[in-house]
Amino acid sequence: MLKAGIAAIGLATLLTGAPAQAITGTITVAKSAEIALLDAREPPFDGWERSGYSFNAYAPGTFAGNPAMAVCRFYNDTFAPKSSHFYAAHGLGCETTLAKFPDWKLETEDAFDIASPVCYGAQTVARYYNNGQGGAPNHRFVTSAAQARDMMQRGWVAEGIAPEQPGVAFCAPLP
Repeated sequence: MLKAGIAAIGLATLLTGAPAQAITGTITVAKSAEIALLDAREPPFDGWERSGYSFNAYAPGTFAGNPAMAVCRFYNDTFAPKSSHFYAAHGLGCETTLAKFPDWKLETEDAFDIASPVCYGAQTVARYYNNGQGGAPNHRFVTSAAQARDMMQRGWVAEGIAPEQPGVAFCAPLP
């Protein structure tokens, strides 16, 4: 399901934009300009609202652990008037997306850093795909079992890259 992306609504509603304080070098994954458009209900975010959920990552180039992986951020506007964003780690989907899906435009190769997708002592971030509902691909990244159940009840499909932990997209610093 690499072609499917995290829609602007999925990205913006999931993330709060508040700065992370838990671990030195961590950030909350959000773009303040997108959060401002969302809160103002400006296009392309008109009619959408934030969920209040968020997760942390390591600021680009700050994770000292092994393995550290930079995460690519892609954008796709071929579903106008809807648009979509997608995150994929280097070695775990970034290169495949670049090679196989030319309609996904690379915004940055280093949006943030993550740890190994096997989450021992870290927060699990699971990825759910809307399975094409709503006319544009959309992903949600969730960090709790309650959020995961809610996504599945809405007909979303669990995705992920870690065979040891189905649905896991990556590991984030603990809040």
